[in-house]
This record gives sequence, C-alpha cells and structure tokens, in this order.
Amino acid sequence: EKRREDKMTQYKNLGNNSSIRAYEYDATGIRIQFNDGSTYEYTAASLGEPLLREMKRLADAGQGLCSYINSNRNIRFGYSRKI
Repeated sequence: EKRREDKMTQYKNLGNNSSIRAYEYDATGIRIQFNDGSTYEYTAASLGEPLLREMKRLADAGQGLCSYINSNRNIRFGYSRKI
C-alpha cells in the first residue's frame, strides 16, 4: 500500500520559507502535511466555505498558505482533525 504522502501534491513553497510539505483536497476539505510529518484536515464544517476555498487557492498557488494559517486564529485552530 502506498504511503499517504505519496498521493499528496507537493507544496511548491515559492516563498521558500514554508513549513508545509504537501496537500490534497476534495469537495469537502483540505489535508495539509507539514515538514514535521503531521497532517491536519480542515473542512467546510470546521472553517466555513470561504476560508476553505481560500486555503485551496493558496495551496494551488504554492505561496502564502502557511502564513494564512498562522495569521488567522480561526484557521490555525479550526482543523477538524489531526491525522
């Protein structure tokens, strides 16, 4: 069986200073893996659709996602679960 991170998309980290390694998302949420190996899941139910949509946009852009999470307390602690 493939490891979970093998199917995740590597975060581009265009700012070259992110602690995010990879991500994956679907219609219901986004899962973000950090450099320490931890993975957190954020959902529309835990954050609200507008914040989730912005996280997906930043993930695809490859820049700003970690700052967005860290600068907003509602997001930083708004994950639905740690995987």
